[in-house]
Amino acid sequence: MMARGWLAVAVLAGLTACAAPQSSCQQAATAELRALDARIVDAERDLARGFRVIPEQQPETRLRLCAWPKEPKLFCTETVQQARSETRMPLDRVSATRDLNALRAERAELARRAATAQAECR
Repeated sequence: MMARGWLAVAVLAGLTACAAPQSSCQQAATAELRALDARIVDAERDLARGFRVIPEQQPETRLRLCAWPKEPKLFCTETVQQARSETRMPLDRVSATRDLNALRAERAELARRAATAQAECR
């Protein structure tokens, strides 16, 4: 009875090992397409709102422990960027629509190349 359990685990591990490279291949084949889709969604949202939201970054200085035995000092400061506020930037609707149409045209070509790359993963 115990041998069947180990056999099932071994078979599942083997199937997972075979599926993982194909899955990672398909993820890589569609990565650029997914990034472009996100840009299209952002452009559509901005066009629907009529403005683009731009986060404003402000530097903030933080005090941290430097791990004294490794460093000659006990405390260090570091500057990090924090999003504090947002600026609404009005859109030129004609230009934004033209850019969105260009992204959609680029997506059609990229989708075709991604489909070819996914077919090669099999």
